[in-house]
Amino acid sequence: MLPRALASLALLATAACVLPTQADRAPVTPQRPTLSSDTNTTAEGTWEIETGVTEDPGDALFVPTTLKFGAGPRTEVFVAAAVYERVEVPGVDAEGFGDLFLGGRHRFYESGGGSSFAGQVVTKLPTGDEDEGLSTGELDFLVAAIGTQVLERLSLTEFYELGILGDPDGPGTDERHSFAFAAGHPLIGDTGGFAELAWILGRDDVDPAFTTVGITQSISPELVVDLAVVLPLNDDAGDTLFVLGLTTNLGPLFRSLR
Repeated sequence: MLPRALASLALLATAACVLPTQADRAPVTPQRPTLSSDTNTTAEGTWEIETGVTEDPGDALFVPTTLKFGAGPRTEVFVAAAVYERVEVPGVDAEGFGDLFLGGRHRFYESGGGSSFAGQVVTKLPTGDEDEGLSTGELDFLVAAIGTQVLERLSLTEFYELGILGDPDGPGTDERHSFAFAAGHPLIGDTGGFAELAWILGRDDVDPAFTTVGITQSISPELVVDLAVVLPLNDDAGDTLFVLGLTTNLGPLFRSLR
C-alpha cells in the first residue's frame, strides 16, 4: 500500500504543476503535518489541498487529506479525512475510510509587528467503520485558540484546543485538551525546518506527549513538500511515526474548469 500511496502523491504533485495556470494560483499556507495550525489562511477565492502518508511501520498507515477554501481575506473553511486507513488488529487488519472533519479558521487580529490571533472550529462526523476500529462512532466538537508571532524569519505558534468528545460507552461526553508549541525557520534556499512539542490530555488517563521534527521543500510558491518524524515522549504516545506529504494551491479551481 505504501508504494501506491507514494505514487499517488507524485501524481498529485505533477498535476498541481499544470492545473490550473500558475497565474491563477497563490502561495500555499501549509498546516501539515503538525498537530497545531498557525493563523495563516488559504488565499481568498482559491483552493488548497494537503495530503500525505503517515506510517507506523508494521502497525498502521494513514493517508490524511484536507481540502481548503479561502472564504475571505482572513477566513478559511475546510473538509478533512483520512481517505485511507490501515490499522493492524488481531485477525484481519482494519482498513478503509476514516472519519470526516468539517471546519473553519478565522484570523481575528493581526499587527504590523508580526503578531496574529485566530480561532478554529471543527466538527468530526463518525464516517469511519466503528466495528473495524476506525472510528469511535461518536460526534465530536473541537474549538481552538491560536497565536502566531513572526520574528524576522522565525515563526512561533502557540495552540490550544478543547475537544468535546462523544462517549462511546454512554450518553455523556468527555473533554480533551490539546496543547502545542511549534516553530519554523528557513534553512538553505527553498528548504525550511520546523519542530513542534505537543501534549494531549485525553480520555481514560491516556495523555500522549510527542514531538514532530521535519523539513519542507518549496518546489514553487504554490507547491510545498514536507518530510517529518513524530517521536513519542511518553508511553501513551505509542510508536515513532514517519510522515511524507505535500500542500498545493489550486487557484480558483471551479472558475478554471469552466
